[in-house]
Amino acid sequence: MSTVITVADLSTYTKKDLSADPKAAQVVAAVNAWIFNYTGRVFGATAVVTGEQHDYKPVIWTDHQDVQTIEAIKIGYPNMNPQTVPAGNYFVNEYGRIVLNMAGADTPSRGNYDLITIDYTYGKVAIPDDLLLAAAGLAADFFNDTGSSVGAITMAMVGQFRLSFKGKDNYTPIFDSYRTR
Repeated sequence: MSTVITVADLSTYTKKDLSADPKAAQVVAAVNAWIFNYTGRVFGATAVVTGEQHDYKPVIWTDHQDVQTIEAIKIGYPNMNPQTVPAGNYFVNEYGRIVLNMAGADTPSRGNYDLITIDYTYGKVAIPDDLLLAAAGLAADFFNDTGSSVGAITMAMVGQFRLSFKGKDNYTPIFDSYRTR
């Protein structure tokens, strides 16, 4: 799970000591979970994936980007003694693109479903400053929300004339820039 923001970060951002505040801890946990679910990426830590299955093809995309290491790639069905692909026999980049066959040939063939299993570590340990700032701002908004805005007028309409009000949203473009494509 991502750990983009901590209670200490929220305390610094709000200029309040929130170290013993249970609401601050809940908000921080929720924002970190939301960032993981929204972006599809892990920040501030690494995660291990074991046995991710793929159909055979010359180029495979892992389910996650920010790939740090490949522990093992195996070809073959689990009950038929799968063979481990030697490290020098494939290419992987940080986006999770694995090239199994440099010539692009379909050997064995694309009809071999769930023939590949991959074990790997992914995540981005360094947290980009803009992402940290957006997380702190979002967490502060949630922390400071009193719930009194429930039922507030957000749109008025008379005949065909419509007037809409929108709250500020400084964070979405930043979070969008880190989403898995």
